[in-house]
Amino acid sequence: MNRTPRLALLALAVSLTTAPVAVSLTDAPVVAAPVVAAPTRRAPQDPQKQPGQGGRKNPPPGARGFEQFAGRDAADKLIKGAATRRFSPAPGISGGTPRQPTPLEVQIREAEKQRDAGNFEAAVVAYKKAIELRGQPANDDGALQYALGKVYSRMERYEDAAAEFQRALSLRASGETALYATYELGNAELDLGKYAEAVAAYDQVLKMLNGEWKTSDPTLSERYLPYPHYSKGLAHLGLKQKEQAVADFEESIALKPDFAEAHFNLGLTLWQLGRADEARATQVKLKALEPELAERLAALFTN
Repeated sequence: MNRTPRLALLALAVSLTTAPVAVSLTDAPVVAAPVVAAPTRRAPQDPQKQPGQGGRKNPPPGARGFEQFAGRDAADKLIKGAATRRFSPAPGISGGTPRQPTPLEVQIREAEKQRDAGNFEAAVVAYKKAIELRGQPANDDGALQYALGKVYSRMERYEDAAAEFQRALSLRASGETALYATYELGNAELDLGKYAEAVAAYDQVLKMLNGEWKTSDPTLSERYLPYPHYSKGLAHLGLKQKEQAVADFEESIALKPDFAEAHFNLGLTLWQLGRADEARATQVKLKALEPELAERLAALFTN
């Protein structure tokens, strides 16, 4: 399975020779220690540019000083394009005669058009109009709130994104919408530096994947399980709970042995814990997966 990450959060980095720098959630400076960031990969349809090509130059507020680790974007395969519902016109009526789309369907199509074109401000306006047109039907599953939250995330408006994911979950979100909204809520909390809240959200995702999804769709459960473990490791790094982060990255690797970014973060965390032999052994395994990434990890060991 290809990893299709988008740049969102670069996780905790602590100088290997100095004490950690306190992290402000608003405008703290990036730590002055040399930075060797793991490479990121973005899905082709994502309008944001690659780092070094005019894309975002700074991590979001909750990530300031967190540059050395591979970022959360490595785990975004779980939610890439998921639960962003596309509302098509209803099937033809009486004899197959097609009907005109409803005003709600027209508005949703406009929102999706603007979103896909990268016109996020216009997409926000269109999704809000769609939500207003839909009202609050008894069967509202929160899909539109989820879609709006996704747009806010891409705009780096993480407080707004978290609010929309919470609204989606407060309605009748179930199935995939509930799974992805919970995961995205964790991501937004992680981007905001609300690490304990992020851990709780990822735990809920793991509970879903190990519970109802393991029974109803074991293939999906097996495919997605490595990613909330990985993101949970980043949240534990934010909480300065490195032993727990090691366990999270190890679990992610156990589920997906070729998860290079998890190997990278595991090796760096082990090194910072003084477990040098284990860190070097992890770097050797990473070299077989992604030599360039392994070289960057080795360079951190020399600092």
